Amino acid sequence: MIICCSSQKYYQFFLDKAGSDKFLGISIDTIFTALITIGIFILGFWLNKKNDERKEYDLLIEVRSYFLQLLDILIESTKKQLEAFGDFINELKEEKENDYVIQSYSGFTTYDIDQIPNEKLFKIFVYYKLDSGKQDAIKLFKEMITKIGLIRNISGSWQKQFQDFLESWKRVDEEYNRNARLVEDFINKTVHLAHKAGDISNDDFLKRFDTIVLNWQKMDNHVDKFVMMKHLIEPLHKLCQETPKDTRTLDLVRPIMGCIYAFANKMKLNEVYIGLFTAYKTRLEEAKKGIKDSINAIEKLKDKKPGII
Repeated sequence: MIICCSSQKYYQFFLDKAGSDKFLGISIDTIFTALITIGIFILGFWLNKKNDERKEYDLLIEVRSYFLQLLDILIESTKKQLEAFGDFINELKEEKENDYVIQSYSGFTTYDIDQIPNEKLFKIFVYYKLDSGKQDAIKLFKEMITKIGLIRNISGSWQKQFQDFLESWKRVDEEYNRNARLVEDFINKTVHLAHKAGDISNDDFLKRFDTIVLNWQKMDNHVDKFVMMKHLIEPLHKLCQETPKDTRTLDLVRPIMGCIYAFANKMKLNEVYIGLFTAYKTRLEEAKKGIKDSINAIEKLKDKKPGII
């Protein structure tokens, strides 16, 4: 009814202006029909646009739900990976030999998240927010993406770093073992001579040497490198320093120093990787917290849902 009334007014307007049923040589009926057609086309285009926006919004809601599920898995796996890094750091700090292993969690990866285009995430968490909160949404979105990127970098690099550690540790361990075997060979040879000699009370070097070896062999887990260093290698090193003129010192001091250097390199290696994985832990803690804080703040901002006709 409203359209009909409006049509009659426009029709009468053209008649009044033209004084006939034509306007600029074109039939008023033709002009009126064309205007109605254009109006219907524009209205249809607008309705289709709104429907497309609604469909896109509904799809983005599903993507958002999937993304948040992936984010929960990532955060939980990051928490577990942090604990694994902490266990490794504690093992490096312990003064005993360990078989170094770091548990790897399959969820500690951004692979599935990376399959979702950032453009879609931007629309979900920024574009469809009310204008009043859009600037906050942009800032929080950037923070979230940055922290996810940080986890991506660490999750993609820590295993290589750990493998490098194992390879380096193996090299210095082999160097230590090679020199330790020379020390043990010296011990077997010297102890044999001591037993053959019978009375060694007048041989200060041999007497002290025999006491050091016997005390070390009585230790629990005396083959552990930390125990060996503290109760055998270091006391023997002191003996060599205090008996520099004894010819046996020359044969003993070289493998002793080899053990000391190799062990020092192992401790330095441990120190370096304690620092590296502590840094990983700190950055992952920050990333985990940053993601949770950002997503919680974004979720509090109201959406601007597309209109529905």
